[in-house]
Amino acid sequence: MHLDLMLFNYEDGGRRPDGTYAWEPLGTTVAAATPHLLVMNEAKLYANRGKQALYAAADALHGHTGKMFIPLLCVSEHGPYPPAVFYQPEHLMVVQHYDEHPDNPQHERNLIVFRHLATNRILRVMPIHFDFQSGHNRFREAELIGWTADPAFATIVAGDFNSVSSRSQDAQRTFENCPSHKRYNKAQWIPHDDLRFGQPLKPDTRALDRLYDGGLLDVAELAHEQGVAADVAYMPTVNHGDSPLRIDRILVSEPLRHAVDGATYQVHVPKGEPPSDHRAVSVRLQLARITGT
Repeated sequence: MHLDLMLFNYEDGGRRPDGTYAWEPLGTTVAAATPHLLVMNEAKLYANRGKQALYAAADALHGHTGKMFIPLLCVSEHGPYPPAVFYQPEHLMVVQHYDEHPDNPQHERNLIVFRHLATNRILRVMPIHFDFQSGHNRFREAELIGWTADPAFATIVAGDFNSVSSRSQDAQRTFENCPSHKRYNKAQWIPHDDLRFGQPLKPDTRALDRLYDGGLLDVAELAHEQGVAADVAYMPTVNHGDSPLRIDRILVSEPLRHAVDGATYQVHVPKGEPPSDHRAVSVRLQLARITGT
């Protein structure tokens, strides 16, 4: 048995300037893979008016895939752009959801524990969206969720990390044409006496480096190890910008290492006008290959 997983940062959650939402691009993108589980970033204002937009998004997914999706809205400390999770109830059942209730500690918020119905496997899913402005904040967020690498559990961490790692396969942001007030969104400020504007800047890779060093595994890297070409595995996940970066990632804990079906890993490059400034990422997990849990 398997689990099809998709990650998609849908720009502004499809919200238009007039306050209405565009659901066609979301439905079309997700229908390309029809995942059992969708982690979506930027569910902008989906909590408003009785979560009207959240349920409308689920309805759009049903209309385009023919499958029922149950939505779960997560929380964000960065404004009204939280992640949202949509799952097919014919495959998954929620066992625990650590929401914004004050009894749930900060480092566990947004964690969703699923039971896969066909296999009875327990899967933990941590949707994330790291800070856009500050590498220090991203590192703090990485420290808060470092515990998800615990090898006693099968855990998926997925979302927009707004950064890359220091590993050689990761394309790095270029700063030559970046204005001074924006360059430290992705660069690390180091207080050297000889630091001057225009000198080479160091990309801030601390957040992902911390998670990798703590034991989380990058699905794209696992796919490449299984024979997927580097230009496919490490394809950028953004559609715009002066530096093509792979900032939308799916990470897994050690028990899921062999469950990743590398041949199914895909960064969905849109044809025509992109539905978002980010590209969807999908992969299949072969649950019979989970080890150690």
